[in-house]
Amino acid sequence: MNTAIEQLRQLVMEGKMTFHNREVRTFTLLQELTFIENRNQSGYFLAMYKYVKELKSTPDALIGPGRRWMTASHVCHTLGITNICLGAISLAPIDFWGNDDSDTTMDIEVDEDTYNLAYFKAAEVFGYDNVARTAEIDNIQDEEAYVFRGYRNKQQGYSVVVCPNGVANHYKVYEKEGDDGLDMLYVDGDIEPTDNTHIFRFNVICSDTLTRIKQIQHEIVKAGKNCPDIYERGNANILYYSDGYQTLFDDKDRSIPFFGDKLAKEMAETLFDKITSMEDLLTIAALYHTRLIYEIHTHNIDDYRKKHGVVRLFDKWRFPFGFLYREDVCWFMNGWLGMTWKESARIVQLMSGKNPLEAECLKHIYLHRGMDNGFKEEELNHIWSSLFDRTAKKQLPSMAHFINPIYQYAFLAMLRKDFPEEYQSTKDK
Repeated sequence: MNTAIEQLRQLVMEGKMTFHNREVRTFTLLQELTFIENRNQSGYFLAMYKYVKELKSTPDALIGPGRRWMTASHVCHTLGITNICLGAISLAPIDFWGNDDSDTTMDIEVDEDTYNLAYFKAAEVFGYDNVARTAEIDNIQDEEAYVFRGYRNKQQGYSVVVCPNGVANHYKVYEKEGDDGLDMLYVDGDIEPTDNTHIFRFNVICSDTLTRIKQIQHEIVKAGKNCPDIYERGNANILYYSDGYQTLFDDKDRSIPFFGDKLAKEMAETLFDKITSMEDLLTIAALYHTRLIYEIHTHNIDDYRKKHGVVRLFDKWRFPFGFLYREDVCWFMNGWLGMTWKESARIVQLMSGKNPLEAECLKHIYLHRGMDNGFKEEELNHIWSSLFDRTAKKQLPSMAHFINPIYQYAFLAMLRKDFPEEYQSTKDK
């Protein structure tokens, strides 16, 4: 019988065969699998693969395309746990997997109707006595939470623990009858963080946006029209519009966060003649979020555009006011300078200024690698200064944390454009 890591490697490589080469990179997959094996977390990924697969197959259940670090994981992508097209945004989990202390706990985002069902599905997959949930948490908030108008960054959710040898052997539990009369096992008290090796934990998050998307999809089906599937890979890019994303920005419609925000619209109009990719949207979202970190204002964005032309995310290291995302930093350190995943991730951690001596040691390595790869010392010092000499030491945002909400908002905006009657009929629900 194959070991857990052998089973995981087989599933991952089978999943990779269904993608184009540019969507999932073999090198990144092998790197991820090595980190997973070293952490003894193969069982956790196999369990989440089985659970998400069953949950997605449940009629009328709408599951999000992935949250937080998961959206950068090529392993999660090949297993079908996430559904964001990685090839279009050149995203690799260097920041996450390079950090030995990173938390691998997965978030499963669902619509309102699927919220309680998610627990029962876990009990069905893993066994009633092996699964328990926590009481509801009303203030779940991403580390990188950001606010566009109308976006509620505090969300309702609960944690689920899976213990293959019985949850009562590890936690004090009690039985409680749900609103529908079915019994549920609850953990008595708080759950300490787990390393997801023997006890598996994941969070179930209730999403207002997914609930709204599902309502619109129901109206589309009722009207006898073909309904777009949020899991379909073509929809993961959302690149349908010959006139770009420009038509989607509407500050008169505040029901779609980001697209109904006046400042985001101004940034889009300043930077781009035509928005044609998810990268463009992520650039705007990052500038929106980091404008206070780098003291970015509309006028100096406009000056940069006049001097250099359209700002493209591919030119991450050329931004005069610094990198926009932590992943951009890792992309440059690893991809251009040849630093390891761990060195790149550690530089990102040290940007907060907590350990200047270690940062100075890494800077010497950084300068040597950079000059060996053809960069001038002056240029490298300028880039380093943009990371460590910022007035605000607040951590740069993570692209992986931004992709999921932006993807959902773009999918919702697509429904608004293509199905205006069905969209409008659910707007006030």
